[in-house]
Amino acid sequence: MTKKSLVIGNMVGVGLVLVGVVAYLNLRRTPVGDMETPIADLRGLAAAALTYYQKYDAFPPNLAALGPPPNGVAPSASAAGFIDNKLASGSKLGYRYNYRAYRSRANGPLDKFTINADPGDGCSKDCPHYFMDEDCKIHREVDSSATAKSPLVNY
Repeated sequence: MTKKSLVIGNMVGVGLVLVGVVAYLNLRRTPVGDMETPIADLRGLAAAALTYYQKYDAFPPNLAALGPPPNGVAPSASAAGFIDNKLASGSKLGYRYNYRAYRSRANGPLDKFTINADPGDGCSKDCPHYFMDEDCKIHREVDSSATAKSPLVNY
């Protein structure tokens, strides 16, 4: 092989890699790619809430309680350090997360929760909305808020 053919071969290889990267990035912009983020975040929230429950004998009162503590401060019930700041703020990558914890018995611990993940204002038609409660099953609706009666997500 000549030096010229090696250079041309390398340029073709680099071009194919770039085409692959662009295709991947475009795929991430599709509705399927958009759905993966809130579902992953809901699964992360479920794991964080269950871990919090095991450690503090109750579900957290709010998302901030799952978030990181201030620098130099040890994790505690008010900032357990199980999720990142963005998710603890209730808004991440175009979705708003509305968390509500409540008691099943009047004087009992916070032993139930619901989370709604709804798309922000920038979403066009056919945007998925999600719901999850302490059973950790994710439900989905299109163009309206999801509830426990909405269809289950199968992935």
